[in-house]
Amino acid sequence: MMNRNSIRRIPESKKIMAAIIACVIVIAAVLGVVLFTTSEASAYSQKLKLAEQYVTEGDLEAAEIQYKELINLYPKREQAYIDLAEKVYVRQNRYEEAFEILQKGRENTGKVNVFDDTIERITQEQKDSATWKNAYSDILRQYADGIYAYENWSTEYHDAREGTALCDLNEDGVDELLFFTMADETMETLHIFTYLDGAAREITYNWDGSAGDMYEYDTGERFEAVQVAGGTDYVIYKENGRKGFTAYSNISDESMDCVTNRYEMDAACSTSRTDLVGMWFILFDVNGDGNFGPDHATYYKDHKKTSHDEYYAIMDASTENIQTVIFRHSGQELFSEDEGDDNAKHVDHNSLWENTKDKEISLYYEDMMDRLAVEPVEAPSAPDSGMSDDGKNMEALLKAYGSGDYDTAFEINEKLPKYVTEMSVSEDEAEAFDAIYEDMVNKEMADEFTLHYITDIDKDGKAEFLLQIGTCEADYRLDVYQYKDGKAQAVGEVGFGHSWICQYPDHNGLVIVWQHMGGEGISVLSLENGKLKSTEIGGRGGNELEVEDYIDLGCALDCYDYE
Repeated sequence: MMNRNSIRRIPESKKIMAAIIACVIVIAAVLGVVLFTTSEASAYSQKLKLAEQYVTEGDLEAAEIQYKELINLYPKREQAYIDLAEKVYVRQNRYEEAFEILQKGRENTGKVNVFDDTIERITQEQKDSATWKNAYSDILRQYADGIYAYENWSTEYHDAREGTALCDLNEDGVDELLFFTMADETMETLHIFTYLDGAAREITYNWDGSAGDMYEYDTGERFEAVQVAGGTDYVIYKENGRKGFTAYSNISDESMDCVTNRYEMDAACSTSRTDLVGMWFILFDVNGDGNFGPDHATYYKDHKKTSHDEYYAIMDASTENIQTVIFRHSGQELFSEDEGDDNAKHVDHNSLWENTKDKEISLYYEDMMDRLAVEPVEAPSAPDSGMSDDGKNMEALLKAYGSGDYDTAFEINEKLPKYVTEMSVSEDEAEAFDAIYEDMVNKEMADEFTLHYITDIDKDGKAEFLLQIGTCEADYRLDVYQYKDGKAQAVGEVGFGHSWICQYPDHNGLVIVWQHMGGEGISVLSLENGKLKSTEIGGRGGNELEVEDYIDLGCALDCYDYE
């Protein structure tokens, strides 16, 4: 039997040491978990920021890949599920996939309330967005011809350009619609619409309150408001922390004007403009001294001359603060590095141009229509049968104009679309109409054939072919043909000097506007029982009107050269 007194006792100091070691092991384990968790959170956060950057740049495909990778790596974290749904799928109108990924997140994370709230929010957004998206789609349709002209315009310098974009400029949760139109090969116009008080409304952002102008800096100390020339290089972008947009543009000939303006917006979408900086310099060695470009530059800030360093400090600060590049288009490839192009190396603000390359969020017209989730409108039996509001407005406008209430007529005109889309014709109709031109060639009248219109005068779903014939405005007439019994048959003719045509939606007729030497008149040309009928609505001015006083009547028809 062992003697109790012979048991070896452990010193108190060793007991304390063992307790300390045990505590250290526990603390190390806890710290390991904490450090691992912190490291995981940091990696998750970095990957999430990268995905958000892709979204900001408009690269939703890359963003989707990144979010899916995050979900696979960190299935218990909820943010990637939510961002994938809201920032990628919803923006692409992929609502079914949005709800599927949210349901998956709900199951994997167990955070039921978070995902239920998100699903409810997206469901409501889906209902709300249909309203503003439809409104924007209608606007795009109205300006379709001008947008197509802008997108398809090309020279030896550049290819087609994306003409539309969506961006929440004033950060109110509703995207603004931005798009360019081109009326001819020298002038482009930037339009900006917002959805406010239940309607798509155009935002004015010019110094004098008129819409659709950008700017170039002249050689004096003031800004001139002009539309963007077809050969202009420009970058339209949104800066971090600013509600609105910033516009850089330059236009060059023997000299170059550069200007950067900032447009601040409030919640009601009113704008105020800040003239940041401008620069003017000689592009070529016009003095024969071997110097050109910025060697001859004059720099401006707030309409006053400034230094080279201050100009570029302001430009660099704005460039570094870019959040979203909305448009970035070149009209003249001024920044080309092709052999022989010495101008490129003399343009110091390449940082703006290079840092925005391939980052714009702009889309082509057709892609934007898909983004807005509007089904293509099927051609109705009567081309304008879906324009009942426009028909009512045009009818009210003509009534007001005819009674001499011109102020009301002008107010109603603001509600009409600038242009309307014309109807297409069948192959047989096209061949019949072509035969009219061939007949004119045989009769040596081809030089008198100038323009043509294809429209439906009496809204019976069948096209009429209208030819503008003559040698000048003084003797133009309008010949009208119908397709009948397999050929184009003449209906009649009307005088058409100094005139243009607008559609009369939902009514038998076209609206003819005559404007010349300070006078103006409006009439309706209808087609009844196979015969033309002209009804005078009213006129004004005598020789007293200025060009800017003329009514720019909406629902205008585009005319075409014969091709």
